Amino acid sequence: MADTVPNPASGDIFIGFRATEGTGASTSYLVKAGTFTQLSAVPAGSSITLASLGDLGADLTGTYGATWHTRGELSWSAFGIGSSSSAILYGSRERSPVSSASAAWPLLTDITRASTHSQINSVLNSIGGYRSSTATANSTVATLQGNFSGAASYSYQVGTAGTSDFGTVSQWSGIEGDFGGGVSGTALDLYRITQTGVNRLGYFTISITGVITYTNPSDSDSDGLVDIWEQQYFGNITAQDGAGDPDGDGQNNSEEQIFGTSPASGSDRFLLTGIGISEAEAGFSFTTIPSRSYQIYFSTGLAAGSWQLIHTIAGGASPATVNYQDTDPERLANTRGFYKVAVVAP
Repeated sequence: MADTVPNPASGDIFIGFRATEGTGASTSYLVKAGTFTQLSAVPAGSSITLASLGDLGADLTGTYGATWHTRGELSWSAFGIGSSSSAILYGSRERSPVSSASAAWPLLTDITRASTHSQINSVLNSIGGYRSSTATANSTVATLQGNFSGAASYSYQVGTAGTSDFGTVSQWSGIEGDFGGGVSGTALDLYRITQTGVNRLGYFTISITGVITYTNPSDSDSDGLVDIWEQQYFGNITAQDGAGDPDGDGQNNSEEQIFGTSPASGSDRFLLTGIGISEAEAGFSFTTIPSRSYQIYFSTGLAAGSWQLIHTIAGGASPATVNYQDTDPERLANTRGFYKVAVVAP
C-alpha cells in the first residue's frame, strides 16, 4: 500500500507547482516545505537547504518534463495557514528582479483573512486536497493532484480566471513565479499576514535539480516591508518557548513579554487601532502599560536608516489608551508616510 503524506498542521508552509499548458498541464504538484517555526529560526543573513524533502527534481521532471526549469508556462508559489482563530496567512510574491524584495501584500481585515484562510484550508484538508493523499515515490511530503474544478484543487484556487488567489477577497493578485527565465530568474518572498501586520519573512529559491533553499536576508526588517506598524525588541528576552503562540493571537511569547501582554489570552495583544489621516493630521491609538515606554517613528520610504524618532510616550501608573495625532505640516506634506511604534521594555 502506498504511503500517504503527513497531515497538514497549523504553521506548515507548502510549495505548489502547476503548468498552464503543455506537459503536465492536468496535474499540480504540492510539497510541504517546512514549518513557520523552522523557517523563522533561520538567522538573518543565512540560508538553509531543505534537503529532507526528497528528490523533487525527479518528480518535477517526471511530471513537467526534463525542461521544467526553463518553462515560462510552469509556475510555483508558497502558501499556508496558521491559527484558525486568528486567521494567520502565509502567501508568496515573486521577487522581480530576484535581487530585490517584492512589494508586500496588503493588510487584510478579519473577514477577508478568514475567507482566504478557509480557501487555503480547503486545498490542504478537504476531500481531494493534500490531506491523506498519496506521497510520490521520490518524496514523503509531496503529492500529485489532478486538476479539477473545486475548492480543494490548488490549480483551481490560484488559476481560475477572474479571481484573486485563494478567493476574490485575498487581494493576492499573483502569488506565483514562473521558470521562463530559468531557476536563477525566480525567487519567492514569503509573507506572514496577521491581524496586526504584514511581515516579509524570507524567500525561497530552487535549483535545476529541484533542491529548495530558504534565505532569511540580513535586511529583512528594513526593505520592502509595508506594515502599518512593526514592533522592535529591546532588552533581554528570556521567555520560555519564545517562538510559541499558545493563545493564537499572532504574537509569540517573546513578543508578548516585551509588550507586557498575556501569552494565554488571545484578546490581550499590542495593537494599533483607530488609524486615520486627513490634510491636518495623521493618527492612531494604542494601549500603554506601566513599566514600558513607546517610541513613535516616521519614514517616507521604509529604507534602512530612514526612520526618524518623532515622539516618546511613557506608560503611566495604570494601563491607558493613547490617541496619538501627528500635526507636523512638513511630515503631512509628503506624498506618502509610514509610522511605527517601538515598545521599549526595561
